[in-house]
Amino acid sequence: MFYDTSNFKKPSPHLRDDRFHALVMLLPRESKRLLARAVLQIPEVRRVLEGGWFVISRGVTPAYILEELTGQSTDKANSTAGIVTKARLASVIEEDRLGPWVFKDGQLSET
Repeated sequence: MFYDTSNFKKPSPHLRDDRFHALVMLLPRESKRLLARAVLQIPEVRRVLEGGWFVISRGVTPAYILEELTGQSTDKANSTAGIVTKARLASVIEEDRLGPWVFKDGQLSET
C-alpha cells in the first residue's frame, strides 16, 4: 500500500526538486520473503552456493531462505528452537525441530 508523502517533503536547496517519496508497508511474511531473496543476491552468497559450503541456521527468516533455495514449502513453526509470543516463552519439541540445513556447492547436503 502506498501513501502520499508530499506533506513531509521539505525543500532542500542543494538537492534536486524532482524527488519521489514512498512509504511501503509489508506484512512480516512479505518482508521475510523479500529479505530471503535479497540475501541470495549477495555476491558472497552466490559465490559460495556455486562452490562451497552454505549453512542455514534455525529460524523463521532463514526458513524463507531455505524455501527460496529449494523451491519447496517449509514448516516455519518447527524451523526454530522457540518463540516468544503473548509475553510467554515457548519452545519447539526437540524431535520436531528442523534445521540447520547445510548446502555444498548449491545442493542440500545435510539437515
